[in-house]
This record gives sequence, C-alpha cells and structure tokens, in this order.
Amino acid sequence: MATVGCLWLGCRAYNGRRLDWAAGVVGLVCLGTMAAVLAEGPDGGDWAGAVAMFLSIALFAVFGAIETRRGSMGETLISVGLTAALGVTAAYYLGRTVAFVAAGPDSVIFTTYFGNFTTALITIVLTIFAMMTGSILRGQDLAPRRSAESSSGVGAGAEVLSAPAFERVTTTVLSRARDNAEPVALIVLRMDDLPQIGTAFGSAAQAEVAARWREGVRRYAPSFAIVGEGGATSMLVALQPSSSGSARRIASRIHRRVIDDYTANPGTPTPVMGVGVALNDSFGYDIAGLRRAAEDAAFVSASSPDASVVVAGAA
Repeated sequence: MATVGCLWLGCRAYNGRRLDWAAGVVGLVCLGTMAAVLAEGPDGGDWAGAVAMFLSIALFAVFGAIETRRGSMGETLISVGLTAALGVTAAYYLGRTVAFVAAGPDSVIFTTYFGNFTTALITIVLTIFAMMTGSILRGQDLAPRRSAESSSGVGAGAEVLSAPAFERVTTTVLSRARDNAEPVALIVLRMDDLPQIGTAFGSAAQAEVAARWREGVRRYAPSFAIVGEGGATSMLVALQPSSSGSARRIASRIHRRVIDDYTANPGTPTPVMGVGVALNDSFGYDIAGLRRAAEDAAFVSASSPDASVVVAGAA
C-alpha cells in the first residue's frame, strides 16, 4: 500500500507539484489501515484489515494513474505504460475487494482470480513498469539539463529556476501582488516533441534543442520576469503585465523569437511549441490555479494549427 502511495508521490514530484499534503494523505491512510487491523484484533485472522488495505491500494493507484497523464509526465508517451499498469492495479484491487466481501477469502473465485499468485504477478508488473518509466524519464530530464548548464554557463543557468524554486519565489511575489492588487500573468511554454526529437535525431540533438530552448526563453522574457522550469518539457515565466493584451504580446514575442533562433540554424530540429497564458483576473493569485490554467491553454496551443498563443479563459 505504501509502495503505491509513494509511486503517486513520485509522479507528483516529477510534475513539480506540492508533496506536503499528499505525503500527509499517504501517512494518514497507512495509519488508518493499521488501525483497522488492530480494531479487528486476533479474530480478524490473516485477513484483518484486508478491505481497508485493498481499497487504499486502489485509491493510490487511481491517483497515480491520473497524475501520470498530467503536467510534464503526461507530455511524454513513455509514461503511458505506467498509466496502464496503475490502472490495472486499481481495477484488480477493486475486484479483489468485491470478491473478498461477497464470496470470502476461502472461496474458489477469490483464490483462483485474486489469490497470492495473481497478486504477486500484478505487483511485479507494476514494479517493472515503475522502474523502467522512472529511469527513462530521469535520463531524458538530466541530459538536456546538463547540456544547458555546460553550454550557457553558470550565470545564465542560474537565471532559470528549478521547478520548486520557481514555485517558492512566485508564491511570494503573488502574495505581495495580491496585497497591492497588481496584475500578474503566468506563461507556460511546452515543447511536446522533445522526446521524439531524441528518438529521431539522438540524445545530442535533443540536448542541443533543449539548451537553445531554455536559453532563448530566458533571453527573450522581460528582464524582471521570473523564469523557471516546469518539468522536462515545459518552461514557466511569471511577470506583471500592463494588461491582458500585453501579456499575450509578450508570450507571442518569446514564442516567435525562440522559433526564429531554431529556423536560423538548419542543423538543429525545430520543435513544436505550445504557449499558454493565465491571468490573475480570471484565476486569482494561487500559483497552482494559474499553472493549471496556463498548462491547459498551452496544450490547446500545441494542438491547434491556428493559435501560437492561447490565453486561458479567453473566448
């Protein structure tokens, strides 16, 4: 149970999401399951607390499957296998709960389809998919980052914040902006085909594309904007625009100039980029709400042939 809960936490960490309350949920559910076992006492036998444990595993597997389709993890096809494995795990443990309650642990249905052998097989498959997905995603994340640090130098690299650092700094700025009723915009830039570039052209080309991307976003963002990484395939820019139209123009300028840098160098593949903008007028001063809205808008932008920049909530 705790293993599947930690898989959910790992997916949230990769997507740059907060872990404090999520870790608390995992801890409380584990303690609740232990309490259920103790409450049944010796009369519960070997299956004491089984229903609570089965449902907890199913719940964490559902949470994990959903998280693999969100944020940076959802942007790559590599995570589809883990999504499927977690989905199968959730369905299996829901079925195991129904069989346990309806027929009992000694029934033919339970021992045949939901016994120890089948459970061990499900656990092994889930572990293999988790290890493979984590290793591949971590490798894809580190290769471009190392290239960006070596090619752009310490000074330039220091100007691009990590995902946790970006969230901390932007949260502070949003709090001050709320007190002064100042406008804030969050821009999300997605590079959807970075993994495909690595597959088609090799890791060196992938690293070069990612390095140019990070360097270009930092160069063309406003001087006082906060620039950070949203994950392996997304960049974040927080700024205070004069209007919603100004925020859209700034996002469009960053997008256009970054793409121009790629087209000016025929030896480097030109990636597909989606750009989304979220404004506090529509989504408040909460970093999580702004980021979700901007990420959704960037997804629409990346999949639309007509719009290079999409403003969340705009008609």
